[in-house]
Amino acid sequence: MDNTLYTPIARWADNGAKIDLTVELSDAHQDPTISIEETSLTFKGFGRGAHGENLYSLYVEFYDKIDYKHSTWKVGDRNISFQIYKQFTKVSWPRLLKSKEKPGWLRIDFDKWIIEESDEENLTEQIDKITFEKRMKREIDKAKDDIGVFAKITWLTMYNAFQAVCFFIIFIKLIYGFYQHGADVVNTFYDDVSELLLTCQIAAFMEVIHPAVGLVKTGLTAPVLQVCGLGFMLFVLVLPVKAMHTNPVVYCLFCAWSCIEIIRYPFYLCALYHYNNVVIAWVRYSAWLILYPCGFTSEILLMYQSIVMCNNTKRWEYLLPNHLNIHFSLSIFIKIFMFPYISGVLYLLKHMWILRKRKLGYGSRKTKQQ
Repeated sequence: MDNTLYTPIARWADNGAKIDLTVELSDAHQDPTISIEETSLTFKGFGRGAHGENLYSLYVEFYDKIDYKHSTWKVGDRNISFQIYKQFTKVSWPRLLKSKEKPGWLRIDFDKWIIEESDEENLTEQIDKITFEKRMKREIDKAKDDIGVFAKITWLTMYNAFQAVCFFIIFIKLIYGFYQHGADVVNTFYDDVSELLLTCQIAAFMEVIHPAVGLVKTGLTAPVLQVCGLGFMLFVLVLPVKAMHTNPVVYCLFCAWSCIEIIRYPFYLCALYHYNNVVIAWVRYSAWLILYPCGFTSEILLMYQSIVMCNNTKRWEYLLPNHLNIHFSLSIFIKIFMFPYISGVLYLLKHMWILRKRKLGYGSRKTKQQ
């Protein structure tokens, strides 16, 4: 129980000469504060309601004046019931409150509403109005949800299609370059695909944002490891070093990356539209068995070559003494980075293997029986 003031649910019914008002609050016997005046009702007390056992408060400003001297209330085990007598008994109230806005805590008590012939049409209009308002609220809520879903699907479709097309172009350029130049492709491949690949890798940071904001229902660990790992390789180890632009290891790495992505992004597109295809699913959860080890091997070789190059060229070294009083060496950083990198590789392999068994059904009881 906290000290927050909550508003209880209340139900009302117009019975000609009086108003029946029921406050849905049980176990409210601890001396509640109740005040009935000519135009309003005030209640405050402890009890068990919609928000559990807490302190509840209710203020009602009536549609018209009431006979507060003859109005009564009764605190029961399950609720607090009020008999509110009108000053003008022949006048039916179109609503309980003076305000035209209907609060969320107020409901109509149809069980206690006594319908007179003269009031039947008025009550029917009120019920129709309430039904219409509820239906409109449902339709508006549904429209909001539909707009949200449409915007989500549209964005994810555009993103995945963009990545799929770009990586397909990269893959074709790499393979066609090898077909044209053979081993000499190492002299031209980087210039052919680097701009497009850098664009794709920058866009790939959205794959960390998507689960973070709830656009996709996946964990953050796997995308963070993938995006940050590939970003480090591309923007730190390859992009600034011209010698890497003609490195056969980098060519193999680009081939592995692009081949993985031209499978992954079309698979995401199919999943987005609930298109289940056995062949696509099998390729998605089987091709990585070859492609991931190729990519990881290329990345490890790239890091090893970068360490040797940094030791020889002293690139990105900030030695003591200096005004910042710090020492930094990219070579040492890469060596340290390799430990969490290898752990991340093992995690991703385990993650993909679990997904493969789950999606393809390997290891399930049904598969074993077959």
